[in-house]
Amino acid sequence: MTTAIDLCRRALMRLGTQSNITAFDDGSVEASVCAAYYDDVLLGLLAHPASFGGPAYTWQWPRCVGTGTAVASDSPLWRYEILMPEDSVRVLRVDDGKTVRPVDQRMKMFDRRDSFGEGMGKAGGTVLRPVILTDSQTVSATYITKNVDIDYWPAAFRRAFWLCLASAIATTLGIDGNTTAAVEQEASREVERACLADQRVDVVNTETMPDWLGVRFSGLDHGHDIHQTSNTLDVGYVAGGSQPPSPAASPYAPPMGKNGVIPTGLTTRDIADDDHQYIPADTPDGRVGILTIGRSPVGWRRPYHTTTINPNADDETGEYDA
Repeated sequence: MTTAIDLCRRALMRLGTQSNITAFDDGSVEASVCAAYYDDVLLGLLAHPASFGGPAYTWQWPRCVGTGTAVASDSPLWRYEILMPEDSVRVLRVDDGKTVRPVDQRMKMFDRRDSFGEGMGKAGGTVLRPVILTDSQTVSATYITKNVDIDYWPAAFRRAFWLCLASAIATTLGIDGNTTAAVEQEASREVERACLADQRVDVVNTETMPDWLGVRFSGLDHGHDIHQTSNTLDVGYVAGGSQPPSPAASPYAPPMGKNGVIPTGLTTRDIADDDHQYIPADTPDGRVGILTIGRSPVGWRRPYHTTTINPNADDETGEYDA
């Protein structure tokens, strides 16, 4: 089990002292200095890592939620006030404590800038104390607490803390300037690393859907999943509707041949000219191949040949233009 004295010993060891304190009140100078700075360093690091050379960051791991009932406030800007939680270091957000409602982005411009305030108030008592100001009587506050046991601190934060403590007490203990500067730089680096280790990376979808597609799929966000069907639906979709139109009869589709190829009437060894007339493939001087696309036969001929001889032709010449 790690204690506050254990962290103070690590800080003193990093400064190169030979002290081995046993308690904050053991009578030694080092113990008295650690006791004087310990809470200030801890609360400052929890609230604002940037104060110790880190980024402007809000910790994830020490967050908790508290609920309560507020009383009428004397503030001209807020209707209610409630005492700040005793273990609170920094209040992050305040909800009405009842239901979580989806935020309509279109209406945010009409909301007041702050959802809560902080200040001093009596909150139904007789002594001024820190309070949360709000417009909701039932309050649910998310805040950073200082009451997390040291054993549950993340390892990166624990190291950053005792280095910050060492940096804070170095001058008071008469540590030389070079050591003090080195500890300060090391503490700043460890605070940054602790913030990075605490971050939660969210995958943000940057794809956008144009309006004309959004209208078509507007009903799919309400439990209507995309599904596969063999029916053909009517053209169009009612914007905001929950049900698609009733299926209509499937329109005429051309017959499918072998391997999904639409039959064109050509048989084996048949070719066709540009007038879509079929010519037996064994016709003398006939073209060498044919490519069929849809219902439009397309063929090619031998190079330099402009006519195709047809011995069975009815005309006098026995040939016809290709």
